[in-house]
Order: sequence, then C-alpha cells, then structure tokens
Amino acid sequence: FKLSNGEKVSSMEVENALTITSHHVLFALAVGSAEAHVGALIFPNFRNLEAWAEDNDVELPQGWDLACDQRIQDLVANEPLFALIACYLPGYEIEFSTLVNERQIPLIGPHTAMGAASHGRYEFVLQAGLAEQGEALVETVIRQAVVAQADQPRFGIVYPLMQGFDRLADAAKERVAQHGIERVAMVPYVANDFDVSSVVARLRSAGSEAILFLGSTDEFVELGKDASEQDWKPVLLAPAILAEQGVFELPKSFDGQVYLAYASLPSDHTSDGVNLFEALHRDRGLNYRESVSQIAAYSAARVLTEALETAGPALSRERLIESLESMVDYQPGLTAAVSFDQNRRMGPGGAHVVRVDLVNGRLDGESIWVDLD
Repeated sequence: FKLSNGEKVSSMEVENALTITSHHVLFALAVGSAEAHVGALIFPNFRNLEAWAEDNDVELPQGWDLACDQRIQDLVANEPLFALIACYLPGYEIEFSTLVNERQIPLIGPHTAMGAASHGRYEFVLQAGLAEQGEALVETVIRQAVVAQADQPRFGIVYPLMQGFDRLADAAKERVAQHGIERVAMVPYVANDFDVSSVVARLRSAGSEAILFLGSTDEFVELGKDASEQDWKPVLLAPAILAEQGVFELPKSFDGQVYLAYASLPSDHTSDGVNLFEALHRDRGLNYRESVSQIAAYSAARVLTEALETAGPALSRERLIESLESMVDYQPGLTAAVSFDQNRRMGPGGAHVVRVDLVNGRLDGESIWVDLD
C-alpha cells in the first residue's frame, strides 16, 4: 500500500496492527492495494468473544452471525490495548518508546537491533541491542587491560551517518568515559561512501588501539585489510549482527585481535525452551525463515505469560508492571535469563563477547558474558 506521502507500507504491517490491538481478532486481511480506499476482512476470535459474552451475561448469536452483532463490533473497535509484545518498528524506536510511555501501555520485548538510549517505565527489554553490544565490547577490552595491568587503551569509534547510529556511538563513548578515559576518536562517515584510507589515517593519528566499528561487514573487512597493509593492528570490535558474515575475510594477522558481540548464543537455550519452540513449528506448520523474529516473539510471550501468572487474578497494567519488576533470573528458553526491578529495564543486563579464531576460521569455543550493570 502507498501512503499519501509516497511511503510504501506492507499489507502485513496493517494486518499485524489490527491483530495485536485486539485479542478478539484472530486474523485480518488488508485489501484494496492500488485502490482509492483500503479495507480489511476481520476474522473474529469466536472463543474469546463467547467467553466475553458469558462473563458479561450477554446472549449473542452463534457462528458468523456473531461477527455482525453491533455489540461485538463496538467491543472490538473500542477495546483498550492492555500490553504489547515483540513489536518491530525499525527506525521508529524512539517514537514508539515515547508513545507507549505516554499511553502507559506495557511493552515486553521490543524487537529492535538498535537498543534504546533509555528505557521508560513501561518498556521491558529482553535482549541487548547494538548499543549494549557496543558497550560490552568496550568493557571487554578495558577489563582485559586491567587484568594485564596495562595502560588504559585508546579507543576509536567508527560509525555511518545513519539514523540512530550516532546514539550507538555516543553510548559506547559514555561507557569509555565511565572508566576515566577521555580521549576517544569519533570517526563518522557518509553511509555508502566509506573512505577507508581517510578513516585509517584519522584513527592512527589519534593513537587508537581498539576500534569499535559500527558499519557494514564489507567495510569492516576493508578497514582490517587497509590497516594490515600499513602494518597497524589494533583490536577490532563489532556487533556480530553487523560484521559476522564477512569476518573470516579479515587478514589472519589479526588473529586473536577481533571480537564480536552477541545478544544471545545457543548456550542460552534450555531443553525445555527448544522443545516448546519446535513444537510450535510442528503444530502450526511454521518454517524457520524468520527465526530471529520468531525467537523474539516467543521469548516475549513466555515472559508475559510468567508475569501474568505471578500477577494473579486481580490483573491491571499496574499489577503487570509490578509482577515484571519482581522477575529474577527468569529463563525464557532461547535467550539469556532476564531480571527486572524498579530501576532495571534491560532484562539480561549484558551481552556475550566472542573472540574470532581467524587461523582456523571459527569462533572461540567459550564466550565471555559481560555484565553491564
């Protein structure tokens, strides 16, 4: 569908918006692409509607006549939204965060790679975003220097001039500053116009010894190759979601000098979590093509279910918030254990960091869990 401002919106986004705002809607099908007006076919959740009618002592028609009843149509149209899980709105994380906190709607497991600069009272994050992964990488290098009784490392942070990436760079810089390291080389570049020679020259002139790279995997490799040609071998750091695909193309001279950060690893999986996840695919006939989004939704649903059970029958949004804030080391099954309290909204509290074995073309067998609290 094409909006009046020219922006294109997938029909799936429209359909998802309809189904997540009401538990009385089972499926929705958006129709009217390329037409002057857009419509939607709504498939009611008869079981939930009949339960509502019974709870409210309302006699309603049966079957499809139920959907035509004006009381049901008013119920669906005016039903207040209680909570949201695993929402995916790339590029609009700040706006959506503002919205849910203004409306006081609990949001469990926002599905975003970015990571928020700050999380409001109504947001409960289940996985480290790029911001937290960058901080974990910085922490790894600083802690290693402390253990080795070496001088504090000088950092360089390289990032594209794209929406949100300046926040990621600033978060890493603030983490460095917490350790009393004031000199950080901030090197932004125009997206899709990566001048590797200029970037390397700026980093070298600043004396950078560890580089946090927030660009693409191809640019990451390009940086490593140019640095190697100049016989300069700083520690290279990057979130895996950005750099993993091409990391083994880096010169082998960087072996032991490259670290990737992960929000979650297979070591977080429990047998119970894996069995339930596979049973869902089997029972619902699902495939694994969108496994990242599926895991985000699955984990958020399990956390919500646990919180609802703890909250008990006297349920309200405030009671749900209190229940979530009392959650300690709850294991969703496919992601790291989460804990929340009145001041903590980033459930896992950290991220995994893995060193890359370039000689053997693999990741080191043991990861480092970096706690950011």
